[in-house]
Amino acid sequence: MKRKNMADEFVAAMREAAEIAEGTVKPAAVHHFPLALDVDVRAVRAGTGLSRTEFARRFALDPRACRTGSRDGGVRIAPHGPI
Repeated sequence: MKRKNMADEFVAAMREAAEIAEGTVKPAAVHHFPLALDVDVRAVRAGTGLSRTEFARRFALDPRACRTGSRDGGVRIAPHGPI
């Protein structure tokens, strides 16, 4: 079976995503991933060995989320927005 042109597949996928976002069609599947309500960023970053800037860049975080700010010395962020 010959595969379609990848550019055509991409355009079709983007059209489908727009239709789903507009509510004109329903998604074929919806996946839910449980998330922790609170994430200790300092502990996670320490486990990676990355600097604050590198960690923020790698995981698309606001660099301010990686600064020490809470009284217990850990930094906590709550997930927000679509994931």
